[in-house]
Amino acid sequence: MTSLPDELAELQDAEFQRLSGHSIRDASALHAALGHVLRGYRYLELIHQRHVPTAKRYKELLAQLIARMDPAFEGGAIAYDDEMAAMDAEMGDLLDVAHLDLETFYLFAKTVLERVAQYVELYFGPEPKLQVRSHEKLKANFDEYAIRRGIVIPDDLRSALSTVHEMVFAHRADSATNEARAAQSPSDLMIAHTDAHPGPNGSTGGVMRLSLTTGQLLAVVDAYLRSIVDLIRRNPNRARTLRKRRAPRELPAAEFAAVAQS
Repeated sequence: MTSLPDELAELQDAEFQRLSGHSIRDASALHAALGHVLRGYRYLELIHQRHVPTAKRYKELLAQLIARMDPAFEGGAIAYDDEMAAMDAEMGDLLDVAHLDLETFYLFAKTVLERVAQYVELYFGPEPKLQVRSHEKLKANFDEYAIRRGIVIPDDLRSALSTVHEMVFAHRADSATNEARAAQSPSDLMIAHTDAHPGPNGSTGGVMRLSLTTGQLLAVVDAYLRSIVDLIRRNPNRARTLRKRRAPRELPAAEFAAVAQS
């Protein structure tokens, strides 16, 4: 399978070549808009690549720490020596870095989603009194927008949009770092996450869960962006640039006089 960055770059170049003959300004604007999405996705890849070794080192230390606690299961004593203290301190630092990576991932992922919404509106054109230029507006109004603009929607786009909104955009962290490290576990690599759910009488409640890993989050964003690529490829003739009315050609004075005399 072609990598997502390659797919985005191929789409970026192909659309520029296809549309620049109609309007170099519009084609350049679309090229730049998709470039923002590409750059944002690259940041997400870098955050993930940095996060993985941090998480692995934390789990290694945790396994060693648990092994040092084995005598306690037989009723023996645990010697909390300098080595264990150093391991505990390093684990605390690793947790902070891991949580920083996760929060940074969410931050940039939300920016990517906003850029995608801007690209979609720029590609297909604005619709009067129907906002789609932000991610939340795109999610809320996309079906109506697609109907009005005559857009063919890929089968998996609605599901991908709903999933990326729930798993990424709606994320609200309750704590960026763990305050208590007395009972460290692999789950500490995650951060507390609150899902907002509507309650009775329209009230909003919160359901606590752990965040996804950066690998899981990247897969969710990846699926959504691939569905956006599919959306553009399925609707080549719905590009706003191709649907603009051409202004009447202004005739040169000599040609105008000849036409007037005929």
